[in-house]
Amino acid sequence: MKSNKPLLLGILVYMALSLIGINTIAQTLTIKGSVTLNDKSSFEMVKVSIAEVDTAGFTNQMTYDVVKGFKFELEDNKNYLIVVQKSGFQSKAISINTNHTSNSRYLYSFIVNLSDSEIVSKYPEQAGGIYYNKSKKEYD
Repeated sequence: MKSNKPLLLGILVYMALSLIGINTIAQTLTIKGSVTLNDKSSFEMVKVSIAEVDTAGFTNQMTYDVVKGFKFELEDNKNYLIVVQKSGFQSKAISINTNHTSNSRYLYSFIVNLSDSEIVSKYPEQAGGIYYNKSKKEYD
């Protein structure tokens, strides 16, 4: 009779790793953003929205009121859009692509500067894009 000990041990290890928060399947990208107003540190409240972008459009959209900065854990192999906005300032959009071939966790930090203007478009200005650079083996 064949023993089920290796199978049982594997299940117990997987459950233990899951309980302590180690994700054994999907890796993530941690995004940390700081917000400045007119190139100066800000302690004012801004709105930050994040949404997954797929063939159906925007899904899982969430909006947060934040002061100074924000942090999101993003799943692999997805596209996201982050929009930072404040009344009287030009909104900024950052597109993020989390497709990569590495089995690592990543941290990417950046600063979003909102500038006040007499003419503020109702559409966010594209401030940049974040993607995995295969030749550098890091996010760029």
